Amino acid sequence: MIRHLLISCLAVFWLVADAAEPFSGVPPIPPAAHPETELSLRFYRSAMHQARYVRSLLSVWKEHPECLALAWNSNEHGIRPNTHTASGLAVLSRFGPFDPAIVGATRETVEREAIALLGRVTSTHLTGPYVCADGKRWGDQWQSAYWAGQAGWAAWLLWDRLPSDLQTAVGRMVEHEADRFLDQKPPAQVKDDTKAEENAWNAMCIALAAHMFPNHPRRAAWLRAAELYTLSSFLRAEDFAPGALSQYGELLTDLSGPNIHSDYTLENHARVHPDYMTTFSLLNNQMFYHHAAGRPLSPAVRHNQAGMVEVLKYLSLDCGGFYYANGQDWELHREPAWAGKWSTVALTFQDREAALMAERALEKTEKMQARSATGCAYLPGEWFFPSTQQSVLESQALAYLAQRWFGPVPQPVSAAEFDRRHNGLRLFEAGRFLCLRTDKMTASMSWGAQVMGLVALRGKDFLTSPDPAGLVGWVQEVGARRDRIELVSATVELSPVPCARLLLSRAGGKVRQQTATYLVEPDTLVFLSTLRATTDVTLESWSLGVVGIVNDPNHVYQPGHRLLEYSGGRLRVESAGEEEVMRPWPACGSTWIGACDWILPATGKPSSWIARAWNGGG
Repeated sequence: MIRHLLISCLAVFWLVADAAEPFSGVPPIPPAAHPETELSLRFYRSAMHQARYVRSLLSVWKEHPECLALAWNSNEHGIRPNTHTASGLAVLSRFGPFDPAIVGATRETVEREAIALLGRVTSTHLTGPYVCADGKRWGDQWQSAYWAGQAGWAAWLLWDRLPSDLQTAVGRMVEHEADRFLDQKPPAQVKDDTKAEENAWNAMCIALAAHMFPNHPRRAAWLRAAELYTLSSFLRAEDFAPGALSQYGELLTDLSGPNIHSDYTLENHARVHPDYMTTFSLLNNQMFYHHAAGRPLSPAVRHNQAGMVEVLKYLSLDCGGFYYANGQDWELHREPAWAGKWSTVALTFQDREAALMAERALEKTEKMQARSATGCAYLPGEWFFPSTQQSVLESQALAYLAQRWFGPVPQPVSAAEFDRRHNGLRLFEAGRFLCLRTDKMTASMSWGAQVMGLVALRGKDFLTSPDPAGLVGWVQEVGARRDRIELVSATVELSPVPCARLLLSRAGGKVRQQTATYLVEPDTLVFLSTLRATTDVTLESWSLGVVGIVNDPNHVYQPGHRLLEYSGGRLRVESAGEEEVMRPWPACGSTWIGACDWILPATGKPSSWIARAWNGGG
């Protein structure tokens, strides 16, 4: 009996040893070799303030009190907040001038919290013993490789502080998610829903596995898959010309197609979306893995990134955010998400223009965080995505670490120098919009994934919101579903005055709308529009022009009200909180409308002018 027990124990020991061996040899985390700078310290302070808020949301897993979490289900909103937080806290616990007074805890406590989060995440993965609050394990999901990559990176930062069983659990989780892509070609799509972002986050996990576990038997396969998914992320049609990517050899046979337009714009959520053009930052995360493993960075990480960066600069706002020519389906004030991404671009390319964008976005982030004693970037009602606050923590922390590992961000160019290079007219033929950027305004008309016009003030208070009915208005038939705009034709003239002429089908084809949008330097947009019924139709409501006004109650560059003027007087519109407010103009005879020194001449029926005031909620 004793002999059999001894043999059984030895068998268990060797099984554990064999399981752990692929996860041995994890490279030690390098020190922060580059000195602190004023900018790196600002990012670190911002991360500490955000950590104070995020930590307040942590709770103990009652069944397993050694584990912590912010969310408990098996879906994205149940896992991703935890992995963002683990990554951010791991950086703070390992590096930087930690200040317990700001964070609300000691460095040792923050380290224990990061480890406790890893315990929760790994134990409820498909490779773990427990289930989430919804009775399911997570893994093998659309985005689960991203979460595993974040958790794996946090574990790597703290590897020498993790118990051996947690090291093995992390290894199995990362291994499982990375293995999913060894026999899959990366998908590709340009219209409406790019696959760039998901290829990039999958590449992130695969690359992490390959560099974190050098003794793993599938490391070579992971390296190949990481290169393939990385390269595939932001390809253009031009990359498939003969010889264009010859340096990648046999990898080319597994590429499915492009994911971005020829003009470096990108479509996601059925629109040209600047937010998703920044997802090259997912590839930039590989900088950390290569550096920790002592390996050179693959050039595939940077492929087409410079072209996208140039478009993002052109579409940038003075507050550090973006101009949304195709509208926005996230919050408007997303500068906390962009500060770290711009700083990493700036130090990677030694790009002084990107450094200016980083400075602008960080300045606004700091002002947003200063509004609350909790240190959070977003106040209640200003965000809706469950991992928004946690992603800010991780982004600021990684921006700090990048500067300590790879060197300082260069000094920014002046705003005047930036504008001299980026102001002007641009026709985005593939993205299908015409845009004029001047010292006074940015204005555009789009006829692609979204048909709409927009004009925004230059300056930190950009005044207008990217309303989906911008300029083109709406046509709502009685008893019909929401009006859907269909493009019949578009003609663009670049001279003598830039103009986009559109013919649109409205109300299911029962109404035709003709528009002409003239972009006149330095500060004038002229929009002409007519509606014509093609058959008998009864309209419930209609508008020939919509200008969305941002009117946030608590924002850092806005007054909390808007003063709107018309030929008969003034109307002060107080910010009303989170709800959207529709206000008809009180003077039907007015021939012009003014806001913030802008004059909007109104012609035709006064009822066509509606002010849509965006109050709060982004």
